[in-house]
Amino acid sequence: MGTFCSWALPARELTGDEQAALTVWLREHGIEPGSVAAGCVAVMAGKDGSELHVTEFVTGEDGGPVVDYAANRVVTRPRIVPLATEPPFPDDKKQSPA
Repeated sequence: MGTFCSWALPARELTGDEQAALTVWLREHGIEPGSVAAGCVAVMAGKDGSELHVTEFVTGEDGGPVVDYAANRVVTRPRIVPLATEPPFPDDKKQSPA
């Protein structure tokens, strides 16, 4: 059985208002927006209800991102939290009523 994604961050540059709303929404869920990898935000169906899925940067003792020099990439990890409030704006795939 596949996982159902009910909302995903649009694959385009966000407007200023959308970015501000996304920042507030992530913080309402205990997530610091600066720790989230670009484009890695989605609402998914979980066994106990909807969940917010993000990909976060792993940080070191100095608060900076951990780099895997052998793989030439910044280290990330998935984070899942229960959805407390609906996303701040619709995704681009959903049609708004005419």
